[in-house]
Amino acid sequence: IGYELSTDGSLSWSNYHVAYPPAIELPRSLGMVVTNWNFPIHYFLKHYVFKPARLHLGKFGAILATYFASSLLHGINFQLAAVLLSIGVYTYVESVLRYKLSIILKACVLDRPCLNQCNHQNKVNALLINTLHNINFAL
Repeated sequence: IGYELSTDGSLSWSNYHVAYPPAIELPRSLGMVVTNWNFPIHYFLKHYVFKPARLHLGKFGAILATYFASSLLHGINFQLAAVLLSIGVYTYVESVLRYKLSIILKACVLDRPCLNQCNHQNKVNALLINTLHNINFAL
């Protein structure tokens, strides 16, 4: 939430959200933390870096390119770039692992919530799914 300048020149609170704290503090996955951390920058990086890079570099290359662009936006700092790139690698590995687990367990354990009509046998409210999410959160 932030301020907006209205047409009459006055400042007022807007409904424009920059972040979603519950998804950051109690995440389903690292990917959810990253996408909910800063909506405007996420939108920019997704549409102008990730999607074009994915056409040429594949998913892993696009993730690294996106985190590299993010490190440039944060300022040229080796330590920060190393942290961001390692987060990118971890996000990719987590995404692939969760995808494989969702197939093996026939469960909604993807890094993003399934759509309302997913084909998994074990849905979000199942004991197995809640246990897996809690184990992931603990790690």
